[in-house]
Amino acid sequence: ASLRSPLLCMAAVINEAPEPVDITLQKNGGVLKTLLVAAPEDGAATGEKLKPEKGDMVSVNYTGRIASSRAIFDSTTDIEFSRGHGPLQFPAGQGKVVQGFDVAVLSMTVGEKAEFFIRQDYGYGATGCLGQGSAPTIDPETDLMFEITLVSIGEVAENLSKAAEREAEDRERLRLLRAERQEAQAKAQAEAQAKAEKKAEKDKKAAEQAAAAAAGGGELSAKDVKKMNPKTLKAELKRRGLSIEGNKKVLTERLLAAI
Repeated sequence: ASLRSPLLCMAAVINEAPEPVDITLQKNGGVLKTLLVAAPEDGAATGEKLKPEKGDMVSVNYTGRIASSRAIFDSTTDIEFSRGHGPLQFPAGQGKVVQGFDVAVLSMTVGEKAEFFIRQDYGYGATGCLGQGSAPTIDPETDLMFEITLVSIGEVAENLSKAAEREAEDRERLRLLRAERQEAQAKAQAEAQAKAEKKAEKDKKAAEQAAAAAAGGGELSAKDVKKMNPKTLKAELKRRGLSIEGNKKVLTERLLAAI
């Protein structure tokens, strides 16, 4: 079944400001919830899942503030911030967000909007969080406030999650292709280098043979001449007072005719 959009339903607005409720299992005041907008009363009639459980993919909109100053440090609805381009999707209760945020979302119903006080030990704790872009740095041991709307559970969020997984898989395939291409290029370069070194060694040997023959007063063999590179051929032709013009074939024929 397709998910019902809570934005199309008239939510019941709480007229009287409710008292914050401690929603931690330990009742230690770590996460306090204040209901702002109740979930639609007709939600249960649809047969759709309205309350998340651990592991469920959820989609939420939120605004995060520093509790003491009320300064915003992140938001899914304000494009000034890194996540200001739509709801956040994540598996509830799996530690993908700070502990207090998990506790908060697991207490909600689809369509509900609430404000949560999250004590520092349920937030970023003793480490804090370095700010990015326009977002301020969250100092260590800072209490937080989150205004959260639970948008959906299940299919919509799950599809978005699968899309993210496919994107990650595509990036991994691209990384592997680049690695294979780099490996192939490195192999080709190594083979070309080995071929060049082999040719240089062959040319060196031919030059040494030519020099030895010249020094000993002996004559070069046709085999020796055919092994020579153009540089060696020219050197030998020049030593004999012959023309050094022409390509390798011409130079080889000229030297063969001279020996």
